[in-house]
Parts: sequence; structure tokens; C-alpha cells
Amino acid sequence: MNKILLATNNANKLREFRQIFEGSGIQIVSPKEIGISHDVDEDADTFKGNAYKKAYEFMKISGLPSVADDSGLCVVALDGQPGVYSARFASKSGENSDDNANNEKLLRLMKDKTDRRGYYVCALALVDTDESVIEVEGECWGEIAHERSGEGGFGYDCLFYLPQFNCTMASISPEQKNSMSHRSKAIHMLLDKLRDVKNA
Repeated sequence: MNKILLATNNANKLREFRQIFEGSGIQIVSPKEIGISHDVDEDADTFKGNAYKKAYEFMKISGLPSVADDSGLCVVALDGQPGVYSARFASKSGENSDDNANNEKLLRLMKDKTDRRGYYVCALALVDTDESVIEVEGECWGEIAHERSGEGGFGYDCLFYLPQFNCTMASISPEQKNSMSHRSKAIHMLLDKLRDVKNA
């Protein structure tokens, strides 16, 4: 396996994958780079389910081993919400809602909660051309802040407080985020599994 299709055109995700896979002998390509345009209906009820569905569909279309991620925020006091609905948490139509609306809803629901614990999840699924699957999941724990802070990041980063940095995820550098984020952990786990397969 010397080339893998990453099922996203998100430049930040592409950059992070390529940084971690650098020197591995595996080339990471995007759908855009090989002329593929495809949208997947992410209707599974788990992060792993959505990641697998995306990876499988892109593998079938491209003929390449394909990897996809699904990620989101889970809040303990909200019984794991917003979970797989993180991108459309504030939506009434089922379509994705903007970050501002999602954060407003989270603040409203967390107003009187004393347990502020939450964690980001990133599930990765790699589907090879023989339909074999490698699945991993990374987590990053923190707390839900009482107000927004920070100019960086996206999604819920402005409310995701990291005690070890004494600030929200939106206030740390991209390098710091990539060193400990849920996605970074999952990508490193995937690379380790691929090395294990190669050396088996």
C-alpha cells in the first residue's frame, strides 16, 4: 500500500495527514487531486459507522485504499450530545448548522451544569481494495467553558477548555493542537497499525 486516498478536500486535514505520514513511504492524495467529486450521506449513528461508509464509497469509486474520518464533541452532562450530530447540532432541517449557532446551543444547554467534562472523538476507517478494514479512534478530553475564548480553531474549539494549557483549544497554536488532538492521536494509531501489517 503506497498510495491512500483521504476522503476529504479539507486542506487542514490533508496537511495533518501528510505531516504524520511523512517518511512512511505512503502517499496521501485527495479526491480533488485525482478528479473525484462525491458526497456521502453521513447517516450512521456512530462515528465509526460514518467513517467506514465514507471510506468504503470512496474506495469503490477510486479503486484506491481509502481512509475517512468522522469526528465530533461528546459532553458527559448531555449524555454524549452532540456526538455524531456535532456539525448539525443547532439545525432543525438536518442540514449542517454554522459554528456560531452550534456553540450558542451548547452554551444554553450547559448553563446550569456543574459537570463540564467533554471530549472530542475522531474515528478513522481505512478500507483497502480487498475490502479489509482498519478502524481506530482517538479522544481528547477537556471541559466546556462558560464563555467563548480564542480566535483560532473551528467548530467547538472556542468552548473546549484544556486545563493543561489553561485556555481553550481555539487559543493554542496549530502545532500544539496537532500534538495532542483527537485527530492527531487517531492518525498516529492508524500509521502504527499499517506498520504492524507491513512488518507482519
